[in-house]
Amino acid sequence: MQTFTKLLLLALFVGIYEGWGQNPTPVPMQSLAPKNLLQKGVSLTGMLAGNHVYYTADGIPNRTVPFNVLYTGNLSVDILGKIKMPISFSFSNQTVQFAHPFDRTYQFRQPFNRLLLKPTYKGFTLQVGTCAMQFSPYTVAGHRYDGIGLEYKNPKKPFYASVMAGNLQRAVRLDTSYQTFNNRPSYKRSGLGLMAGYKKKEDRAELIFFTAADRLTSLPYTLDELNILPQQNAVVALKGSKLVVKKLLLSAEIAFSGITNDLRAPETTRSTNIIQTFLGTFSPKTSTDFRKAFKTELLYRGKKFNTGLQYSRVDPNYRTLGAYFFVNDLETIEGKIATQLWDGKLSVGANLGIQHDNVERQKLKTNQRTVGMLNLQLTPNQQWNVMLNYSNFSNYSNIIPAYAYLTRVTPYNALDTLNFRQINQNLMAMVTFNFPTTSQELLQSIVFNGIFQKGDDQLGNAATQNNLSNVSLDYSLNHTTKKLMLTTSFNFSQSHFNNLPNTQWGPALSLHKGLGKKWRTNLSSLYTWGKTPATDALASRERTINARWGLTGQVSSQFNLMLNLIYLDRKVNSVARAAPSFREFTATLGFSYQFNAKLWAPKK
Repeated sequence: MQTFTKLLLLALFVGIYEGWGQNPTPVPMQSLAPKNLLQKGVSLTGMLAGNHVYYTADGIPNRTVPFNVLYTGNLSVDILGKIKMPISFSFSNQTVQFAHPFDRTYQFRQPFNRLLLKPTYKGFTLQVGTCAMQFSPYTVAGHRYDGIGLEYKNPKKPFYASVMAGNLQRAVRLDTSYQTFNNRPSYKRSGLGLMAGYKKKEDRAELIFFTAADRLTSLPYTLDELNILPQQNAVVALKGSKLVVKKLLLSAEIAFSGITNDLRAPETTRSTNIIQTFLGTFSPKTSTDFRKAFKTELLYRGKKFNTGLQYSRVDPNYRTLGAYFFVNDLETIEGKIATQLWDGKLSVGANLGIQHDNVERQKLKTNQRTVGMLNLQLTPNQQWNVMLNYSNFSNYSNIIPAYAYLTRVTPYNALDTLNFRQINQNLMAMVTFNFPTTSQELLQSIVFNGIFQKGDDQLGNAATQNNLSNVSLDYSLNHTTKKLMLTTSFNFSQSHFNNLPNTQWGPALSLHKGLGKKWRTNLSSLYTWGKTPATDALASRERTINARWGLTGQVSSQFNLMLNLIYLDRKVNSVARAAPSFREFTATLGFSYQFNAKLWAPKK
């Protein structure tokens, strides 16, 4: 660790030298006078917002606490016109816990409350608080941590660098009284990362290093009974791009990761090299697993025509402690093309490739398939607009069935558990027709939306088929002078999740009306019928009413108010009563305040 700390200090010194030591811009002596340095003073700009949510339920246990609060702020401090320091924070009585979409043995917990200071000066950006940095998809990829981060990126200089250090995970004790909501015990995990790069026009080279380890002494006991073991990780990556010829760009990334699954394991007796020890910063043990990931792309970029070829290979069980999710044990080769036709009225984008798992030939079965994506957008005139998208790539998606949307009555329900699903085939279509008009006072349109998904979900070793079909037809009328917009629609949804079919259909109506110059109100309602065909014991029919009313207004030029009321009534007829009837009510009172204040100004 001492060796790596020296490397960090050296990289930081190089960054400072590059920022200030080479080709300095002459500074007029007049600008250094105290009067000129202080003339801009200190100012504070930004926005504060708050939401207060009341929730109650009848027929089911409360799905959240009766009263939720969420305060957020985005502030910016300008010091003497030289230093800009953004500050962002959020505070809530909620916590966030979510799990790996395909393997519940990987679960994560983060604090929802956060505070982030982000001052900038001459190409330097400092992050202090709850930070998140992005080095590359195979190393550090948006993992939140409590600590500091420093970035140097000057558009006039070829060198750039980033450094991060902090706690990726807090120590969480086991709640034996079962009083803590979403309790997930964990060891304290600290991490350190460095990214240094050089860029000259389209040519680029980057070196990335990251290491993290759990602290076994952060808890007075072990978590072995829960199969939670203290881990350690080190990863190094090389990224680069080169303009081979004009408009032809070659890029590549290779990453090598070592994961120690149990820090208490003895050190390995096998011979190791400087790569496996990461220049002495990592001690391989008998529980250490080394994996690698590689990706390269050749891209041609023309004025109206782009095409490219991409290859990627990720070893089985490849992961790092600097990111949450990885798609591994996968090898893919694909080509892509994008162009515009008919004077830009038709845009076409397509990908086509071959993908297979079992890259190390360790499984008895290898799954191989053709993967592709097609994206079309056609705008022949001002009346018609057609968009079509088809894909069958493996990716992450938050699929929310129609009923799940109806029952999500608070803005925090989605924070408790993120419902990930792996979509194999996805078809989305939208057709819009705008009625011809001679006046902009009255606008009418009809919109058709269709989503058709066929998924193969994997959770551990269990696999299920999940399908979803959802179509809607909307008619909108917008009277601009009266500030009135009316929308009617009909929705039909058919899903097959966890081997249980479900059908929902019904009309919807929404009304938006401006009240004077500063206030707006909206009223919407949705009535659906549904059925779940199954055995006599599990078959059910349901009726759902969802009504929403909202009011937003501007009290002053800086202060806005918001009030939302949501009522949900679900009636279920089932022999087994597996899905109970219930009613829910949610009220949200919110505000936002924008300001621009001078905290200090020199006396004239």
